[in-house]
Amino acid sequence: MPESIHGLLIEQVAELAADQQLKELLSDTVAANVDTWFSVVRHSIPFDRMESPTAALEHARRMAQREVPVNALLRAYRLGHQYGLNLIIAGLRSADLPPEEKLALIEHITRVSFRYIDWMSEQVLETYQTERAEWDERRRSLRAQAIRDILNGRDVDLTEASSAMRYFLGATHVALMVWLDRDAGADTDEFIAMERFMQHAVSATGAKQSVYFSIDRLVGCAWMTVHRPSDYLSQLRDFVRAQPDGPRLSVGEPLPGIEGFRRTYRQAEQARVVAVAADGSSRHRIVAARDPGVALASMLMTDDATLKEWIYDVLGPLAQNTASDQRLRDTLRVFLRAGSSFKAAANELQIHANTVKYRVNRALERRGRPIAAERLDVEVALLMCYWLGEVALNPTQALGRS
Repeated sequence: MPESIHGLLIEQVAELAADQQLKELLSDTVAANVDTWFSVVRHSIPFDRMESPTAALEHARRMAQREVPVNALLRAYRLGHQYGLNLIIAGLRSADLPPEEKLALIEHITRVSFRYIDWMSEQVLETYQTERAEWDERRRSLRAQAIRDILNGRDVDLTEASSAMRYFLGATHVALMVWLDRDAGADTDEFIAMERFMQHAVSATGAKQSVYFSIDRLVGCAWMTVHRPSDYLSQLRDFVRAQPDGPRLSVGEPLPGIEGFRRTYRQAEQARVVAVAADGSSRHRIVAARDPGVALASMLMTDDATLKEWIYDVLGPLAQNTASDQRLRDTLRVFLRAGSSFKAAANELQIHANTVKYRVNRALERRGRPIAAERLDVEVALLMCYWLGEVALNPTQALGRS
């Protein structure tokens, strides 16, 4: 009987036959279960005194380690039970026994077999779940250590690190940093919220492979593999816009190999620093390293006081922290980036060209002098105001100006 049950399970449940070792362990598991069940029937052993077959529990652990769905394991027990019970009943029906005795024996064996399979399924399920939790924790620990080794610049073996991370490091990577504002996530599990958000974000790009790493309670990072050309950035922007109450995101550039894994992380980290510079302002819910001025802003932020002074020297009163000055700055920034074209700026801002012209002239009046000789400085200062907000604005009181 064990051989025929084993053959049935190999045929019906493909997940149980990954390699020869698993097939042999499954064979021992089936044989041990059949022997234990027959012992229960023959000797009327109470279930509370039974011990689970060692091979069966080890088989459940191996299935957990290989991430075989537990439903496949439980289905195997149901199939094996049904097949074995049918064989026994068929034998009893052909046995030379009085009908009453035969019926009573069939009822007894059926009742005990169902109790046994229920009891054994509970033991297997508990063993599987415990091992799966411990195995996942071990894998997370190995993955986290491999990621830390890479980010810290240690020499790592590409194959070994890829195996530990379950992520191919020879691909082209894009790093995504996710974080929660300080007042967000108070009533939820932050780790779960951020990782789930990142999984959905990666899925929105269609990326086939990703790995997630928790940096602390409010910040995490994921890397995903991309193929150039790819529209991943616009897809990420659409996703974040559709999640107005979700975490915030910064994005590095696509870069290959282990060194690319490091560099795209640093880029995403720098973009995040820029995004949160203005005291956690949610104006920029997603910031990419390739966005104009982001890399420059991250480098200029080392001395906020000097940066403010320089911006005021360049923009004058236009650097004030008011809604009207912000509107003028944004219009002038877009106008200069559009090659000083009123029409192009109007299309981007979705306002009339005459409105653009009015705001540009008003911005120049606020600044107090023409920009032709200082155009580069003006554009840089406007970009810093755009990205850094209050960090770059309103130095009047500190400088004693009016």
